[in-house]
Amino acid sequence: MQTNLEDERYIVFLRYGVWAALAAHILFGLFFLVLGSDLLAAFNLLSVAVFAGCAWLVAHRHTTAAILLAATEVTVHAWLAVWVLGWNSGFHYYIITLMMLSAFHPHWPARGKAVYSLLVCVAYLVLNQWSLMREAEIEISAITLDVVRWFNTAFTFGFVAYLAHYYAKAAREAESKLELMASTDTLTGLYTRRQMLAVFDQEQSKQRRHLRPLTIIMVDIDNFKKLNDQFGHECGDDALKAIADCFRQALRIQDHVARWGGEEFLILLPETNMKDAQNIAEKVRELASLSPISSCSEDLRLSITASVGELLAYENFDTCLARIDQGLLAGKRAGKNRVVLV
Repeated sequence: MQTNLEDERYIVFLRYGVWAALAAHILFGLFFLVLGSDLLAAFNLLSVAVFAGCAWLVAHRHTTAAILLAATEVTVHAWLAVWVLGWNSGFHYYIITLMMLSAFHPHWPARGKAVYSLLVCVAYLVLNQWSLMREAEIEISAITLDVVRWFNTAFTFGFVAYLAHYYAKAAREAESKLELMASTDTLTGLYTRRQMLAVFDQEQSKQRRHLRPLTIIMVDIDNFKKLNDQFGHECGDDALKAIADCFRQALRIQDHVARWGGEEFLILLPETNMKDAQNIAEKVRELASLSPISSCSEDLRLSITASVGELLAYENFDTCLARIDQGLLAGKRAGKNRVVLV
């Protein structure tokens, strides 16, 4: 899955790069026509066709062929442009950008990237040495040469800036995804135990600062082991997801819920007194009883036992949770399918 994401990211990068190069070569072709260089004008017409081919290759996911074709065109184009206009035209900068094409390729081996980069470096150095040994074929005004060099410099820096922004954004998205995976239970989409502990610390600080109630509900699915043994783990997973949906329907936007472990869930209700918390727990219990589990071999209805308790001023989390857990055990012993206040 990660590989597919990297592939898609790289293909999008190539797609935009190819279209930018195609647009640039159209501009170059017009410029060389005005300048009177039929050779470069004709070559840029060929370059437009080459990058149209690269666009087709990228669209059909032939990334290696697209890179090699683009690298060949850019290198030959740079050599021709430097031969005609000289080193100060800045067309050699485009050879440097070729390094980026291999550096971010998701499948090229390190050795292949090293060989490719070495060839690009050699092409650049040889072009530099060759240009020092000869004069430009066409003499153009200093201001025109400056404008061409500025354009090529700006385009090169723009390409590098785009690449840096694109992959920095991708890195942030990947980091956010990892954080989400660490804080969210993969089956139910609820908080993990670890994330709930972090949320509790924040809510407890608010409670003590504003002197408002903070209530906790512990929920356990009744007869879950029997359900798993009788109907299989798929049915058990569906039961967990069904209960998670009940929470989403019953809870408010400011409430928090986590899969605490196995078939046990923990709900945190900020600024909620015992009466309101009891009503929420009863609503969850009612919704659970109306939730059929389609993957079971018969029309199975769920039931839950819930224990509700308010965090007292002198209590820490563990003490409060132990008290609520005792209420849950009492509810189980009393026949299950009920809400207990502690």
